[in-house]
Amino acid sequence: MATRRLVTIAVRGLGTEWGSWVEPLAEFEGRVRTVAVSDAVAARRDVVARRAGAFSAPGLAALVSIVGLDGVLVCEAGLAGLAAAVSLGGRVPAVLLARPPLDIAAVAGGPDMISAANGRVHVAFRARYEPSIQRLMELIASRLGRPTGVSVRIDESPDPQGVVSNLVEAVDVAAYLAGTPEPGGWSCHGRVVTWSRDPDKPVEAAQGAAVTLICERGVVSVRSARLLRWQEGDRTVDESLEADRDSRTVILDLFLRRAAGGLVPLPTFDDWAKAAVLAGRLNDA
Repeated sequence: MATRRLVTIAVRGLGTEWGSWVEPLAEFEGRVRTVAVSDAVAARRDVVARRAGAFSAPGLAALVSIVGLDGVLVCEAGLAGLAAAVSLGGRVPAVLLARPPLDIAAVAGGPDMISAANGRVHVAFRARYEPSIQRLMELIASRLGRPTGVSVRIDESPDPQGVVSNLVEAVDVAAYLAGTPEPGGWSCHGRVVTWSRDPDKPVEAAQGAAVTLICERGVVSVRSARLLRWQEGDRTVDESLEADRDSRTVILDLFLRRAAGGLVPLPTFDDWAKAAVLAGRLNDA
């Protein structure tokens, strides 16, 4: 049996977003080693570096100078995080942007920037990797057939920036489930984003459902990240996915495999930019 090699990564940005990745990253002990941390606040950077037994890197140049670095997890927020990810993208095998910027207009040139970085910058679309959404993809392939419509409820947020982020995630989930949906058929009413293959047949969200998916041979309603109900003909099945991994853990697993040289699909910044542009159009409609 082949032994999986140890993946070496660095972390850029040690604020609030980084705190949400600490516990999932710990699940990969023995498979990954954090060899460097970088942050604009020197005192915070030095404290985290000492605790992790890692190099305290004062800037991006210090990160890319590390021999054998496999990947960088960028937790720095906003346009600064995007700039760091793009700068690193062409010089490190894998880069994961944990929190994309929320200013859609400011990143209009994002896809071109990512192309210049050789397509190595990936985005942590957490919603699409929730257990229930991954199970939906399995049901589409194995039982229910091609999607004809989807409805996604936008999560509430007291923060206006959070509302924008949640709208982009909702659009991404809808497009992810639908495959490659046609340009038309999109709408946003209140807190619900919908797409229908036939614009004359709007999708009605199931009561209390976060996601409603209509397929050729059945219907699925997602109640939460780990609860769903699917119907196929006369059969109705309720599923609980409490034992499944959370979205951050799944994303880290894919990122580490990609950093190790694997050809593992992960959303790129181009995917985020497309979802963000569509979200902006729906928000303005």
